[in-house]
Amino acid sequence: MEQYRVLLAEYQTKLEEFKQDKRFKYACSTLFGWHENFRNYFIHVLLEQDKPSKYLFGRLMTHLGYHHHAEEEGIFVVMRKRFNVNIDQLQEDHDLIFSTEEQVRQAFEANEKNPSDENQENVRDRVHTLMRLILCHLMREEMTVMPYLLPMRDYFMYHEN
Repeated sequence: MEQYRVLLAEYQTKLEEFKQDKRFKYACSTLFGWHENFRNYFIHVLLEQDKPSKYLFGRLMTHLGYHHHAEEEGIFVVMRKRFNVNIDQLQEDHDLIFSTEEQVRQAFEANEKNPSDENQENVRDRVHTLMRLILCHLMREEMTVMPYLLPMRDYFMYHEN
């Protein structure tokens, strides 16, 4: 939990710096917008639920799967090839998120087969663990990628027409 707090403090400082740059809304709004949707419409809702919704969890993971695929086939390739950025940690995050997702699905199944307070608590604990992993990943990814997206806005604006 302490590692999360440290990362959150660093992230909030960096995000304020990024937002001060007038290029932020042009260059980073799409990535940041997707991440904000994940944070606001899925993750925080699941963290606040006493009994996490399997349906909402499934929707989050479906959208996250598409999102991660797009990153891995798009922006991660650009980061590696064009900027020589080491994004191994981000890829490892993706792998960890999806292996942890399987544990959450198993916990939901166990609770459906044998509903109990203990199984429900296991679901909640696993969902909360996964949501914290995703939140940390989103922050790490934004801090890694945004410094490269800001100058790209100037490149694309200059090379139009």
